[in-house]
Amino acid sequence: MKNVKMFYPECNDSKNAKAECIYSTKDYSMFTPLKHNRGEDKGIESKRLNDFKRVVAENKFFFTWVNVIINKAGVVIDGHHRLQLLKELGLPINFIVTHEKKFNPKNDPNGVKLLSAIAALNAVNSMWTGTQHFNAAVNSDLQLAVQIKLMKARFDVEFNIDRKQITGGRIFNLLKKNVSGLQSTLVDVSDYEDTSLIERLLSDDFEQELRFIYGIMKTAKNFNQENKNRKRITGFKVVAAAMPLVWDKELNMVKFLKAVEIYEFDNVADSWSGGKYYVNMIRQELLNVNASNENIEIKRKRKELRKALK
Repeated sequence: MKNVKMFYPECNDSKNAKAECIYSTKDYSMFTPLKHNRGEDKGIESKRLNDFKRVVAENKFFFTWVNVIINKAGVVIDGHHRLQLLKELGLPINFIVTHEKKFNPKNDPNGVKLLSAIAALNAVNSMWTGTQHFNAAVNSDLQLAVQIKLMKARFDVEFNIDRKQITGGRIFNLLKKNVSGLQSTLVDVSDYEDTSLIERLLSDDFEQELRFIYGIMKTAKNFNQENKNRKRITGFKVVAAAMPLVWDKELNMVKFLKAVEIYEFDNVADSWSGGKYYVNMIRQELLNVNASNENIEIKRKRKELRKALK
């Protein structure tokens, strides 16, 4: 290969050599940055690059170590920032070529299989976040992720909710009715290849569920703003406890949301168990009384009166 120096004489062809062969080159054009790495459009992060420069200035950077790992197509698997650093310094890049099948996938037009494999590799020391998986799926034009992003943007604006509150991964788990997944934001980029969920995403039933969820989140936001001296409430912990009951038809979304607006989140522990306790408390209240709009309104007025008398 042009401008490539082998550290080991047995490495004479980077495309056919074994993975342990180490090469060195100043032909920077032979490296192809990973498209949508970590789902970010900004590419190289200046802070991380500056951290590497600081290490170089302190004579702590190991120039002779392997700097970059690429696959057989020349796509950078690991070492984007080290590659950029050495390019700016005009120094050779020491690299190896991985021949592992998972990093050289076939029939991968959107690059999703490769992104998933690299995410698993990064998880050893720098795990991808759920948002990075989601952004990578959107940038790879996976239609489920694209449609989720469009719907999420509409609801975020309508309810005036921070876009980080309801993530793409959380909406995915809501679509799957994944009870355990509601306590985790991590959904793999390849999960968004499931186009069968688009019909549910665009259905009237799911829109009602989202309005219920965003209603709880907005109530929590308002409560936090009005009670800045106490610990913040994470509304999604209540959502995670409520949705299994909604899916099982044990919880009326309209009545429950009215109760949440009245009771708010006084004395609610900001934990998954606290969210479950709160939901069960409201559920019991709704089961034990005639939860008509009139009775709910009476409860609201009584609470306001108690506040006024304090």
